Amino acid sequence: MSRKYRITGFDLGEDIQNVEVYHTEITASNLLFGPVTRSLLISPGYEVEVEDHVNTFYARCIGGGCNLRTGSLHFSFTPNTRTFNVHSDGEGYVSSTLPTPIAQTTSSFSSSVNYSVDSLFVIEADNSYNPGVSFEGWYNKVSGSGTLISTGSQLAIGQNDYTSSLINDNIWAYFG
Repeated sequence: MSRKYRITGFDLGEDIQNVEVYHTEITASNLLFGPVTRSLLISPGYEVEVEDHVNTFYARCIGGGCNLRTGSLHFSFTPNTRTFNVHSDGEGYVSSTLPTPIAQTTSSFSSSVNYSVDSLFVIEADNSYNPGVSFEGWYNKVSGSGTLISTGSQLAIGQNDYTSSLINDNIWAYFG
């Protein structure tokens, strides 16, 4: 399983222009994101997903003097929490019923689920937006091009469900 961290910068030196953030060691294969501007790192920050064993992070200043004052990065981790991005292919509605109801949309929505509080994340697909099509299934990639997760219009996801098949907890509803 993996962990998601929100990385934000605070009290960063004015001469810092861009930053790259790595895990474990500074190598190209361990680059989490960057280069990003100082202002974007301060707010809203970045959310990254790393393997459970990763617990060391490095920030590298790119551009600017980086001489006047350094700064700090804040790494926040909420155990047992997953953030899902639910997408429709535009031909039907997607929504959420648990733990937080989210109204039907033909685009996408995000929802964080703290599994220490709620045991399930329940999403639904509905073809009433375009009655000429039917719901084909939930997939791990856009437009039904990936792995089929389920053909049921309602899908309940527990804390450890689909961790190996969903890419960064993205799931797509495909209507055909």
